[in-house]
Amino acid sequence: MTQFKPSKHVVILPVQSTEGGSVRNAAIATLIRKDGVDQTILAKRPIPYRFLNLLHVLFRLLCWKGEIIFLHYGVLYSLFGARVLALYPVRKFVCALLRHTATRNQVFLEVNDLPYEQAIDLELGKNNLHNFDRLLFSIKELRFIFASVEMKKYACNLYDINDGHAFHLVNGAWPVAIPPSVDTYREENCLNLVYAGTLNEGRQIEKMISVISATPHKLFLLGENGDWIIDRFGEQERISYLGSLSEAEAAKFIETCDLGLIPYDDERLYYNLCFPTKASSYIAGGIPFLSTRLIELRNHFSEPAAHFVCMSQWAEFLCSEENIKKIRVGREMLRTEPLVSVLWPILWEDLCTAISKSLEKR
Repeated sequence: MTQFKPSKHVVILPVQSTEGGSVRNAAIATLIRKDGVDQTILAKRPIPYRFLNLLHVLFRLLCWKGEIIFLHYGVLYSLFGARVLALYPVRKFVCALLRHTATRNQVFLEVNDLPYEQAIDLELGKNNLHNFDRLLFSIKELRFIFASVEMKKYACNLYDINDGHAFHLVNGAWPVAIPPSVDTYREENCLNLVYAGTLNEGRQIEKMISVISATPHKLFLLGENGDWIIDRFGEQERISYLGSLSEAEAAKFIETCDLGLIPYDDERLYYNLCFPTKASSYIAGGIPFLSTRLIELRNHFSEPAAHFVCMSQWAEFLCSEENIKKIRVGREMLRTEPLVSVLWPILWEDLCTAISKSLEKR
């Protein structure tokens, strides 16, 4: 029987967590800290400090024995950088060290992203990390915790990972104190729509804004890197860019809206492998969401909590009085029976309980 009670935890965190990956890491760190785990928390710093962090982590991995270690893939990616980590001698050394550590300890490697596939589909520029991944996922002694069901399936099939050593922990949310819903709609067929997430140009954000502009609804945009929006679309009465908010501030704003949006391109591999943090944030905030037909999200949600529609049909969907009524019904339901059409847990505490039970069965 495998037990998920880490004694050591190595994670890298920014000063403030505002986007999916860092929010996930911060949540896991908070939950693990409750059990009194020995945590090595690294801050994102300039290169000289990064080198000292690297030496510290390598030394600890070399020396630990008889421990249950929870390590994030992102720690390796951040400390070495993609180019260095992909170099043959470096990747051989890192994987040899991880194999050494995993033979002396139980090591759980949390895999939030697959950087090679992510770079291709997000048009970040190709990297050679698939060479590192091929070595990493071949280490039979490691146990892997992926950030979604589809990511786990993909990696297991591609790298022939032992199914007994592969688990998933999707991106959750913290519970939100949702006030009772009241009918405060100023216009009968006008909804308050919200997109909460990174607003980098070129990720269907432009298309989403254009589509919503053709409907009677209001759109609120929360997130980093959205300064270009005003330059591109100008000042519009129904489109509001609110900038980057803290996780708590974003959660408080989300609960005042009617419908969350997830506009990712469902024809791209990586988006279908991901479980966007915003999906859990919307549901925890008591609002349903409209998404493109992403495979991973369809594993977890159904109507009326979620609506899966090709983006080319979003305007038509949002202009239908029948669908507006469905959205409002979903909003009411999520304030009274939040788990009726949610097929998996979405709160962090419940997710960690679920993965612990899963590990105990292996």
